[in-house]
Amino acid sequence: MKSRIYILTLCLLAIIPACTQQEKLPADVISDETPVLSDFTIRTSLSAMQVGGGKSSSRSLEPMGPEEENPVKSLAVIQFDSEGNLLRINRNGSGISSYYHFRDFTDGGELPGELSPTLTDISLFSGLSQTRVCFIGNMEEEEVEECLYRDGTTTPVGWTDFQNKTVTVNYITSGDNVGHVERIYLFGYHEGALSGSGNLDDGTTAGQMSVILSRLIARLEISINLAEDVTLPAGYNIYFRLQNVEEEAYLFLDVDRTNYVHRHSELMPTTNRTDYITGTDFSTFYFYVAPHLVMSDEVETEATRLLIWCTTDDAANLDEEQADAKILLCNDPSKETPTAAGAYWLNRNSIYHVNITLTYEDQSRQTGAPWGVKQADGSYHYTVNMKKN
Repeated sequence: MKSRIYILTLCLLAIIPACTQQEKLPADVISDETPVLSDFTIRTSLSAMQVGGGKSSSRSLEPMGPEEENPVKSLAVIQFDSEGNLLRINRNGSGISSYYHFRDFTDGGELPGELSPTLTDISLFSGLSQTRVCFIGNMEEEEVEECLYRDGTTTPVGWTDFQNKTVTVNYITSGDNVGHVERIYLFGYHEGALSGSGNLDDGTTAGQMSVILSRLIARLEISINLAEDVTLPAGYNIYFRLQNVEEEAYLFLDVDRTNYVHRHSELMPTTNRTDYITGTDFSTFYFYVAPHLVMSDEVETEATRLLIWCTTDDAANLDEEQADAKILLCNDPSKETPTAAGAYWLNRNSIYHVNITLTYEDQSRQTGAPWGVKQADGSYHYTVNMKKN
């Protein structure tokens, strides 16, 4: 069978005619430019995740529903100038709240959110040759404020520190929805010039901006079946689990940082899936994991893998090092270009679909590339012999 890895990238479109209110940059920001505070209407949309195929056998094997994957429940807007200063863009705020705009689209939790909300009366500084406007979705307002402080201080964050901010991904590790997450964060940003003219008080139309938001999550769709005429011996069970799942996701994944911190979370216990893998029909298992970057010299300890065991032992006695199969889940699972930038990434807003066929026969358990053999169409075919020869 074949495995395809689908990668979606963040797109951002900014259309920025603007009008201004004659307010100047705050005195605590030093800049050679002469920006003014302008009002914008911002239209948002959510970048699509490509949906893969595969059959499910029970509720625990289903992906998160569209009402969980797609709505924008809240949105925070912040802005930095060309020198990396966080700007006071909220005329009605005080203290840290003057540095951001926040909109709740759930009516205090009563509604699921909106698919493509429009934000009105958003004031941003225009007249800047270089600026960064950032959008954080589905984060509580208290979390937004914490994100805008330098770690361990009450000093507003600068651009360099902000790029190293993370969100904690809360995984569901039990019950029908094991493998899902409690919340999917969203992120998008505009970088470049932001210009405007006019005065809103004179009735001038607000400036227009559009942004496409990206989910800070990767979806793994793992389809497993048995090869034809394969029957597991009596007493043998198929177990699997994910290894090296990140607990946090960086807002900016591809920043050149000297210290990329890995914190692993136990997404799921080692689980017996024998009842679902019974024949040639695929059963698909869905997992949502934090996107991350792994450098080539860390791939053995940090890259995300699927571990599979076929054994008579109990789950509690299984050793990761003794797994019958270890399949890399990343951009370059067969290590064809291990020195390439991003070879071991799990990209945000992306679906990784892997097909795995299990055999049980008297033959070498590994031939050619590590289980995954690249096909002419660019896909990967995984065939794993579970018999210990």
